[in-house]
Amino acid sequence: MATKFLRGLVLCVQNQFKASEERWKSKIKDGIEFEFSEWMRYFATDIQTLQTTKQRSYCVALFDTNNKLVQSEEIKKSLEFTTATKKFFSSFGFFIFIPQFLMDYVPEKKELEEGAELDSDLLDHLLIAHTLKDPDSKNNDNVAPITVIFITWDILLGGTDSTGNAFSFLLYYIAKNPNVLVKIRKEIDEVFGPDQNVEFTLEKLDKCHYIEASVKESLRIILLAPYNARISDGIENIAGYNWPSGTSFWIDHQTLCNNPDYWNDVETFNPDRFLSKNHGGSSELSEFQKISFTPFGCGLRTCPGRLIAMNIMKSLVVLFIESIT
Repeated sequence: MATKFLRGLVLCVQNQFKASEERWKSKIKDGIEFEFSEWMRYFATDIQTLQTTKQRSYCVALFDTNNKLVQSEEIKKSLEFTTATKKFFSSFGFFIFIPQFLMDYVPEKKELEEGAELDSDLLDHLLIAHTLKDPDSKNNDNVAPITVIFITWDILLGGTDSTGNAFSFLLYYIAKNPNVLVKIRKEIDEVFGPDQNVEFTLEKLDKCHYIEASVKESLRIILLAPYNARISDGIENIAGYNWPSGTSFWIDHQTLCNNPDYWNDVETFNPDRFLSKNHGGSSELSEFQKISFTPFGCGLRTCPGRLIAMNIMKSLVVLFIESIT
């Protein structure tokens, strides 16, 4: 994934967080309870739509104002999108909302002007990658708008509800493990220095090894996509049996990531297992454990949005810890 896109993502998370920070702090000060996982889902939706299409979805603003904002047609469509992601797993009515939401933005980006500088949003990167403007492209045909829509749809679906839920679990584990919070606070001070109100960069975030390990450990314990299926494209020998081509396999990622045969103290939240001794960890992670850590799948079909999710959650850890400690 392009470094320019990830840099823009890190800045986008910071800007969106700071825009909403005072509102939810005010709620806490006034003793107003709110569902954090719901707020996170709306926040993730705002981030994904901004970084995918450069269009606002207004979800956090509406949540923070109890839906009292003037709801234009644009805002209503973005709310339909957010509600649809929540209902996806119980209804394929999701398809009713997503194409319409995206169709409003794709026509404006059908072609980038000759010589125009590439923006940092995902949609421009997709269009560049599939047109003659990509110097590495061997395809002489422009990608159909519907193809861009459904590639974007995949990213939005995978990055809203799941990212919001994953960060909620992560924050829970940090709160339940004060020793982890102390280490995270120490790393933030070491990496970002005393003045932590300035914007941080992707390069700075990449130095937060313990925070990244904490994200991975949370994803190991509770997988947001615990299972998936694959179909063999040839004869495979697995567990001593020959399986014919076209056999469906159900892959249990939850068991792989929590199997005591592969992991020490599987029920313990221990980010150190993902760190080398050079970074203060236990160097527990063996080559076999590396292929048993599959929250984003593995191989050629691994989740294309894994770097987006990781960088959003790492950025939010820094922002939340700075804000509340």
